[in-house]
Amino acid sequence: MMTMNNQYSAASLYDGGWRAEDRDQMIDEYGLTADEADEICKELAEMKDRKEMELAGELDEMIALGWTDEEARANPEAFLDRIGEEYKEGLTEKDIWRVWKNVLEIEEEATAKEFEDYGKLKYINPEAFYEEGWSIAGQAEDEDGDAYDIVLSADKTEYRYTNI
Repeated sequence: MMTMNNQYSAASLYDGGWRAEDRDQMIDEYGLTADEADEICKELAEMKDRKEMELAGELDEMIALGWTDEEARANPEAFLDRIGEEYKEGLTEKDIWRVWKNVLEIEEEATAKEFEDYGKLKYINPEAFYEEGWSIAGQAEDEDGDAYDIVLSADKTEYRYTNI
């Protein structure tokens, strides 16, 4: 059971850069018992998970604002600068890129599902949408074998299917 003292210790250790992976070093440096170290390491891991969840929310917002993986990788300094310090605190650059990759994978899965569901519901007149700056993002086929363009709005916030 985590005591208040260990929670405080874990928070202090986390702020000082210690992580759950540093268990043996903490035992040596602070004279912790194995049980104390395990409790603190569990709390450190939970703290890191919470930070990564907060970061994932911020990265999801960046995707909504139009950031793509290509843009992030082409200009990593601008990408990392765009992330608020409160989200980066306590995480390494490697952590940030790992969370970014996970958020992109989740977004891709959600978009694929949205394409599938949305394609069954709405078909639109392509000429009107292309005039408004929409672009073709891909093609799909419904269960009857009819082909459709998947179009993306100019601000990259909306997807629709059009009859080909």
